[in-house]
Amino acid sequence: MCAACVCRSGRSRLQAAHQDALALADGALDPVANAAIVEATGKLTGDDPALVDNARRYGYAFVGERYLPHVTLGYDARLAAGATLAEPARAHEMRVERVALARLGRYGVVQSLISFFDA
Repeated sequence: MCAACVCRSGRSRLQAAHQDALALADGALDPVANAAIVEATGKLTGDDPALVDNARRYGYAFVGERYLPHVTLGYDARLAAGATLAEPARAHEMRVERVALARLGRYGVVQSLISFFDA
């Protein structure tokens, strides 16, 4: 299989996982913290209605049709303090097979790939 085909196949799987994650995350935002994200998104994007709506709904602008592949590392003080979240309808696992070192640009968009490391 050609490298471009592998890349498209990986992108399709990543996009499907992204859509599943959106369904799980929808509505699970702290309204006070998210208000700052919505405001900043408006300023950074010239009040792009789709991006501001994404930020309001999901806490991040580049989701759904505007999705840009990225890795998000998160911290929730409620969980660190011992709180638990409702059991998701569908559990997800992640297995790392390859790690890419990339140069990031504005909004965390990958500008170039520097190297790959196989697990």
